[in-house]
Amino acid sequence: MAQKKVVWTASAIQDRIDIFRYWSEHNQSDHFSKKLEQLFTQAASLIAAFPNIGVPTDIQGVRVKIVRAFKLFYVTTDESVIIIRVWDGRQDPERIAL
Repeated sequence: MAQKKVVWTASAIQDRIDIFRYWSEHNQSDHFSKKLEQLFTQAASLIAAFPNIGVPTDIQGVRVKIVRAFKLFYVTTDESVIIIRVWDGRQDPERIAL
């Protein structure tokens, strides 16, 4: 089976930007933010190679892959893996919109 293409939605990209900004400002350094970006990219590649690696959610077709304290929510098609959100698991789950 060939590896699927990874597609990041606009919401997932904005989540990554917000996470990067938060941790860069919080730590007054971008070292940790860059490490998180690397972990997100590695997780997306792993999902592309093994789409069923994530845990199914209550939403039909949506799976979640845990990356430290963060959750990558995604769906799969025949050709691609679509990352729909990157969520900090320490936030109120009622606030997430998938």
